[in-house]
Amino acid sequence: MPAVTTSEPSSSDSTPRRPRPAYEKLQRRRLVGGLISPPPPEADQNADMESGDDIEGDPPMEMNVDEVPHYFPLPPKLTDEAVIKKSQASQTPTSWMNSRPPHRSIGIQSTLLTDPVPVPTLIKKAAAPRKPVSVCESVDDISTDSEEENEAIADPDYEPRESEEEDMLADDKPTAFVEMSDNNLTLLEEPKYLVTESSIRNLFSTCPKCGHEATCSKMVLGTLLSVTAVCKQCGTCRTWNNHPRVSGVPALNILLSGGILFTGSIPSKVFRLFRMLNIQCHTTRTFFRHQVQYLNEAVKKTWDEEQEQLLAATKEKELVLGGDARCDSMGHCAKFGTYVVMEMEVNKVLSLQTVQSNEVKSSYHMELEGIKRSKPLFQDHNVKALVTDRHRQVAKWIRESWKVPHYFDCWHIVKGLGKKLEKMAKKKALQPIRSWIKSIKYHLYWAVMSTPDGNPEVIREKWMGCVEHIQNRHGKCQHGPLEKQKMWLLEGKLALH
Repeated sequence: MPAVTTSEPSSSDSTPRRPRPAYEKLQRRRLVGGLISPPPPEADQNADMESGDDIEGDPPMEMNVDEVPHYFPLPPKLTDEAVIKKSQASQTPTSWMNSRPPHRSIGIQSTLLTDPVPVPTLIKKAAAPRKPVSVCESVDDISTDSEEENEAIADPDYEPRESEEEDMLADDKPTAFVEMSDNNLTLLEEPKYLVTESSIRNLFSTCPKCGHEATCSKMVLGTLLSVTAVCKQCGTCRTWNNHPRVSGVPALNILLSGGILFTGSIPSKVFRLFRMLNIQCHTTRTFFRHQVQYLNEAVKKTWDEEQEQLLAATKEKELVLGGDARCDSMGHCAKFGTYVVMEMEVNKVLSLQTVQSNEVKSSYHMELEGIKRSKPLFQDHNVKALVTDRHRQVAKWIRESWKVPHYFDCWHIVKGLGKKLEKMAKKKALQPIRSWIKSIKYHLYWAVMSTPDGNPEVIREKWMGCVEHIQNRHGKCQHGPLEKQKMWLLEGKLALH
């Protein structure tokens, strides 16, 4: 083994050697425990010495307080009366060497051999929630109601109105017997009911002429049920259908497909519900066949008639049109685009044009093609103004071809301004702008909406007043006294420019 050399401190070095931190910490604990804790009886001390319950590896040592090294602070010397008062006030063992007295646990229900000694717990009890105090409410006005009453006031129980209770009870109570008369209702307006097969079989199991038993047979085609009953005695034959046919097609099949399409439902889920209840209906394939052959043509015919009525009703009025396009997907890879032109005063759609991307150069040109197809519908109308987004191709075409007063939609401008301000506020020198973004956007809305005649000079002056306002200069402002204060921007700062 290599020899281990030890270096002895030189006699010229008068500074004492600092002990190890663990040994220094143990000395401090023993010293503080001996000063604060009451001294144990001599009998207990001798018992502890004989049993060897001291810390392993650290022999018991005697230390004089006056001989403690000077490199860690000493507590002040206390008299016997002060030591007793301090120990009674604390009632908590200050050293981990002192054993904790026995006590009853909350989670364990058992009988202790000795009387439990009350020991103060180290876990603080959670304070009761306080009622929020309003700014205008003084401390003396705070109510002392219970938590249940406060919760009842904040979240009262729901009590249905009388009309709602009647609606809920109407489903459980049968209606009175009324005469079933022919009111000349259409098939769509006529009430329809769900009937089980056993109930239908009971109606046709007996011959109406002779009263003998009849044989029943059925034919099902989607929602259509055709029942044929033949009497075994007299041979009377009769046939019954649950609904009529229209050009050879069951009428309820078409109505069911139309209800799914016009309500925006998903065919697979509707037919899955019918199969779960074992209600007879047609398949998803038949639904799409009905959509192609009948429903799409019905939608187009209805829209053409409605559009003609709207254009005729607005022919003598000054129209304020708003146009915008939407695509089936975001970005520049859309397949279809729809351009909608709406009359802003009557809030009705007057034109709806669908454009496919392969009909134009690219998907970016679908919006321009949509407004071009909408223009012939308004040749005989007086267009007062046209509002669109800031599409550069559309703006140029309106300026050169349509030549009507053109305005940009304020919502698109505010949205673009907000994005630019958010991007600027990410820089460290421009962070003060973030607290003003919402107010600046509202101010732009106000500058436009508070100018009914649309004078651009007035709108510009109102908008530029925002620069003065955010510097806490309100000479040009039209608002009253400010209730809330924000961080004003100083003149000359980079955030202001």
